[in-house]
Amino acid sequence: MLDGGELNPYAPPRSHAVPIGHDTEGFIPALQKGLLHRRVRLVGPVSCELDYDGKWFRQRVLIDGHLAWFVVSWARIHREIHFRLPAAVDLQQRPVRIEMQFHPISVLTITRFTVWIDGEIAYDEPDADTIGVSR
Repeated sequence: MLDGGELNPYAPPRSHAVPIGHDTEGFIPALQKGLLHRRVRLVGPVSCELDYDGKWFRQRVLIDGHLAWFVVSWARIHREIHFRLPAAVDLQQRPVRIEMQFHPISVLTITRFTVWIDGEIAYDEPDADTIGVSR
């Protein structure tokens, strides 16, 4: 629950509290995962497909095929990304924040991928090593 007793509109329907990114059977996987890549389906007030790709010295985010954010990343990978949804996807152009954590040794391996839309967690992929472990 959020402050004020409101439920997260992106949370999957469930009969008991389960962390975002999980359903009652367990982890909800990304549609596609890879080295510096995630493709996830978001369902809620804004339903869309988000595709993050950080390969070839550039980072980009596509929302339903529309370029939402892009940067050439010669020197560093941006671990936190901020942009607004394209008007073609959301007329309100709500703000989006993506946060990524990387493996300490294999620095191109994403270990956590979290997406906020308009301040709500829309997708949270916890570190695979912590799935099923309460925090």
